[in-house]
Amino acid sequence: MTHLWKVSDFQAEIQHLAKLVEKRPNSQVVETMTTTLCSKISAVDIWTTQAIVTMLEEVEAHHFPADLATKLNAAIEKLEPVTGAPVRLSKASQVINNLPAWLTAKDWTRMASNVTIQDQLQVVAQRLVSMGVSSLRENTKCQAVAIVLHQQHCLGKPELQPHAIHSLLGDIQALHQDAAMGKAGGAPACQIYPNDPNQLGSQWLAKCYGQETPECRTIPLAAMMKKA
Repeated sequence: MTHLWKVSDFQAEIQHLAKLVEKRPNSQVVETMTTTLCSKISAVDIWTTQAIVTMLEEVEAHHFPADLATKLNAAIEKLEPVTGAPVRLSKASQVINNLPAWLTAKDWTRMASNVTIQDQLQVVAQRLVSMGVSSLRENTKCQAVAIVLHQQHCLGKPELQPHAIHSLLGDIQALHQDAAMGKAGGAPACQIYPNDPNQLGSQWLAKCYGQETPECRTIPLAAMMKKA
């Protein structure tokens, strides 16, 4: 980094932003502070790969709103480490901030049926594989579990105990790995998945969905994300 700014300084800034979002979620100050932070990040021209990954993990740890997280991640992932080589797509850098939007009408119908939680998780796991997601970040796993908890709530199922919810994070990881084994074809992997899948174009969508299309459904996940 530089003698003025260290990774820990940027982490502290991200933490302060997270507190502001929690206290004043709709404040104009949030947008201003986010823009300023992104400018500070871009202004530093000496980075290590470890520092970049640390920054990505710090953003992920706070579960920012999708648009804000996308803006921060985009600023970080444009950085280049001291080797001069850009940060390449890796398991640690695939970012999904709006997973519900990527599910199809058929996916939602399958999950709305009176099926088990494991069946619902498998639907999400299979969709992630079709999207080219090779490894699940913590935020992605939390979104997957939150979607299933939301569906369970809609079906009038009793709320799970915290330890049971926690175990679902391991379940989605295992189901994703199983679904990925032997999977051929599918869509090319992305570094950052946009909030609207249609931004990736018709050819990418055809590889991911075949004859189906993403429904781009919006559901309230904040409360379920906290449980996950």
